[in-house]
Amino acid sequence: MHMGSGNKRPSQYIFLDNGKSLRDVLNACKANLSESLETVILKAIGRSNYTTAFCINCKEFIPEAGWKITLLCDSCVLPKESGTSDAQISDTSRR
Repeated sequence: MHMGSGNKRPSQYIFLDNGKSLRDVLNACKANLSESLETVILKAIGRSNYTTAFCINCKEFIPEAGWKITLLCDSCVLPKESGTSDAQISDTSRR
């Protein structure tokens, strides 16, 4: 039993986004001892050579982030031009 749950095998009831249970992933790891653990897990969860992610700042979709961990999208990483430059130009033109 797990944390007061009535289920004896909670990993059977924890589902991933692709519909597979955590138990399915564990069974795949046990069955494929010849491959690296990372490769087996990536195959079991249905991911190929890329991952999809969401920006932690603006929650926008970050397509095909690759093998690297990407936390911010390009628009949040690149420095934004401040709105003060436009205000300075308009203030100057009023003079």
